[in-house]
Amino acid sequence: MFRILGTPSEVGVERLRRGEVVSPTKLAMQGAVAVAVAITVKTCWTIAHPHYKPGARVRVILIAGTAFVLHVGLGVSAIHVLLGAAVIGLLLPEVPA
Repeated sequence: MFRILGTPSEVGVERLRRGEVVSPTKLAMQGAVAVAVAITVKTCWTIAHPHYKPGARVRVILIAGTAFVLHVGLGVSAIHVLLGAAVIGLLLPEVPA
């Protein structure tokens, strides 16, 4: 049965329960990566949340989605994605409150 696991430790316990041979080092690295991703997502939301107003939601979603596709899908480096987002943010008119 498929079940969504909440924390990296739950993932490790589930893998051990299934009888998989799991290296403690590999499990620790996977947990560290999961925590790093969670911290990054939380930081991104902290930065984007003040701009996520009713009139600007589509704009925020489009810019974030485009940045994600450029970096993950097309392999553009993160610094180039950030610089491009900064230029686009300067050129687009401000959304009235």
